[in-house]
Amino acid sequence: AARFGYECQAVDHYLANKPEVRKEIAKQAGIHEAHSKECLLMLMYGAGQSDDPDKAIPAAIGLEAAQRLYAVDLFAGIGNDVRQARKVILKGWKRNQRGGLTNEFGKTIDPTEQSQLQLLAHLIQGVEAFALNTATKLHDPQTIPLLQHDGFVATSNLLVWEIEQAVEQVTGYRLVMEKERIQISPEAYFLKNSNQNENG
Repeated sequence: AARFGYECQAVDHYLANKPEVRKEIAKQAGIHEAHSKECLLMLMYGAGQSDDPDKAIPAAIGLEAAQRLYAVDLFAGIGNDVRQARKVILKGWKRNQRGGLTNEFGKTIDPTEQSQLQLLAHLIQGVEAFALNTATKLHDPQTIPLLQHDGFVATSNLLVWEIEQAVEQVTGYRLVMEKERIQISPEAYFLKNSNQNENG
């Protein structure tokens, strides 16, 4: 968005203060922090602030809670940033000779057959794929055995700053990684294998 002249101040504030913003939104809306995070992610990926109980946010937390959430200034500001950013990005993004919209990973779609939300999702997914591709090239395949839509699983402790720096250098985007250690319960593994052995 900044590349096309729009500064997402509310989104920037959220990204710099995620735990505090999620907590404050949850408090003001009277919802759980986990729901606050879930709804913010939905909003970032294009969910509207709808009163339809079957739409994403009301379906997740209920219509009354959704209406309280929409009234929270922090949440509304992020929603406004997302809408404005979508407009300037889709207007400013270069099209190919046939009018197709090509994302950072080189995949092209026909914009006449997609909604505005789908077009932005296509561009975001291109950045994510390009970033993942850059991260995996830094390591051998055994170190990163599993890719996900916007992340990966590694078999060893990787240097996050090194990956972030490489991604920014190659893609031009300063993406911040979050790292979480996955613990598998040995007991659960043992029970699973015992069950398989008992059943042949």
